[in-house]
Amino acid sequence: MVETLGINFVEIICAIINFLILFGLLSIFLYKPTLNMFERRRNAIKNELEGAAAVRAEADKLLENYNQRISDVEYEVGEIVKASKAKAENEARLIIKDAKAEAMMLKKSAEADIERESQEAMTHLKGEIGKLAILAAEQILEREVCTPEGQEEYINGILEQAGRV
Repeated sequence: MVETLGINFVEIICAIINFLILFGLLSIFLYKPTLNMFERRRNAIKNELEGAAAVRAEADKLLENYNQRISDVEYEVGEIVKASKAKAENEARLIIKDAKAEAMMLKKSAEADIERESQEAMTHLKGEIGKLAILAAEQILEREVCTPEGQEEYINGILEQAGRV
């Protein structure tokens, strides 16, 4: 019956053997190397992803460190500015204080100079008045003024002599 159908078992067995040999050869030379290549590729991708994650973590760490440094520098700059302002204000106060003290000293010196010059002028004026008094006394002693015309002449003479002195 099988022969009437045209089925040859030997050919079927040879075809099965050929198929199994072809399958074995393809499995050894093509399937396993392909699987190994895929496995190596998978491991490489996995390693690259892990490396990228490590690099990203390191970059995040560096960014955080950088931001912290920027924050520290900004704080230091603020402190330097505060210190500079305080120093400038202190120096300004000292300069103003020194200027006021110097102005006060100049004022006192000017007042002392004015007082001294005033005293000198008074002393000089007293001397002049004394000279005029002596001159007037001499004139009175030299002549006696009895009449009002004589008195006026006498006063005019004294004033004229005082103008020469």
